[in-house]
Amino acid sequence: MNKLTDLQKKIVTLAIKHWKKNFTGISALDISENLDKTHEEILIEAGKLEQLGFFHIRENVDLYPIKFGIGEDGKFIHERMGKVTTSMLFPTKIILKEIFEKERKDYGYYTNQLHLGDSQISLRFFKQEVLKKYFDQPEKYYINDDIVNGRIGTRDQYYFSLPEATRDQNQEIISQIRYGKRKLSNGSLAIAVILKDLSRLPLKEQLYWAGSEIDNPIFAEHDEEYEKFLRQNFLAEWIDYKDPLKQIIKIINDINEICITKYNLNFFRKTGNPRLKYPLINNRGNYIEAHKELWKVIGSFNKSLVEKLVEDLSIQKPSHYDKLKEYGLFKLLFSNLENNKGQRILKPFKICNQARNKDAHEIDEARIEDINFVSKFRNDCEQLIESLEKIKNFFQIKINLRN
Repeated sequence: MNKLTDLQKKIVTLAIKHWKKNFTGISALDISENLDKTHEEILIEAGKLEQLGFFHIRENVDLYPIKFGIGEDGKFIHERMGKVTTSMLFPTKIILKEIFEKERKDYGYYTNQLHLGDSQISLRFFKQEVLKKYFDQPEKYYINDDIVNGRIGTRDQYYFSLPEATRDQNQEIISQIRYGKRKLSNGSLAIAVILKDLSRLPLKEQLYWAGSEIDNPIFAEHDEEYEKFLRQNFLAEWIDYKDPLKQIIKIINDINEICITKYNLNFFRKTGNPRLKYPLINNRGNYIEAHKELWKVIGSFNKSLVEKLVEDLSIQKPSHYDKLKEYGLFKLLFSNLENNKGQRILKPFKICNQARNKDAHEIDEARIEDINFVSKFRNDCEQLIESLEKIKNFFQIKINLRN
């Protein structure tokens, strides 16, 4: 810096100040306005500074400046000016590292990386279990999770329940984490998060995420769902995709609507479960836990309505009919359909019921099984969708015949 001219020093200082505030490059046009120099002067000096290693420059960037102010008539002026072709100046990592080391300040594990010159939209990859902390506390965090991406943030209700003086200092408060899911070569999934979101986390949360970051991840060669995440979040494309868990909830609601029309009662007592998520870890224990939460929705039959349907559809009752519980009545309702359709409908429910009745705590987590339980659970859900569609169709036909 000592060998630079005064103008060059001012350019470098302004660019670094802009970076540390916004973590973006600054245009030569903005610098010229701030330093009251011509645009051409700044472009010339910026080129020299690039040769000296202070900047990376992106040339031929088109900007459309907007003029703000108060006119002679006292009215607010908001006028878009003509196109200006300029250059964007990005301080080099070497220069930013020198500044960072002189500051000796810890901004946070991931915020430090921005101060050192990393891009806001660069991605970091994590083990899936990093999400478990948030999934286990639905009273604190809202979670929107599907097969392509997800979003986590602190619930307003929890935030406003905290003492006002300590809210913004609370190390558990997060504004928003957006993530995608990327397949690794071993078949498991990694959580992909942009650096910008990580940098906004409290210091404690940044360290929590850092503990689950994957060093040098090896990715699967083909990953259509991750490509959809990139297109949706980085290219602003509208991507339509079907998420099995969301499809299940939708069909359950459709079935309930049909039954309400005829009986003024829901067939399924529950139409959602905030803890219903895909397995976070590829093992049998998490597979079982996922089915436990799934059963809370698909196994919550309205007993009185099922009994009425058995009556209305003239289904033959077994001798132990009075002892049947909800699931037993449900099986009776659909087990005797023509051409063995009933057994095909019931099979996915049987898979879920058997899985959720296993004790996850008895599973040997240390034993490695050559099974992709995340994919297995998704496949179970897709089979369940087929069964629910058949149930929906059954109700549409049978109930409409009796209207």
